[in-house]
Amino acid sequence: MPDAGQIQAQSEAFCHELGLDEPAAFNAWLAAAGLTIESFGLAMADFAAVLAVERQQADALADRLRIHQRLSAARERHLNDLKPDE
Repeated sequence: MPDAGQIQAQSEAFCHELGLDEPAAFNAWLAAAGLTIESFGLAMADFAAVLAVERQQADALADRLRIHQRLSAARERHLNDLKPDE
């Protein structure tokens, strides 16, 4: 689980990306989105947790992605080979 500092960093990065660096702009955005500061905090904690897992598992995920890409390409080739010549 991410710590408070990681969640804060995620929140700041998210807000900065959207140009919500000023509290008034952020609060207006929250209201327009139908969110509370609490629900926003929960979402940022979730995002921070996912990013932490991605960082920890980056190599394994890259290996698995290559396997899936090979599988998909081989499947596509095989299906094309099964099609009758036109």
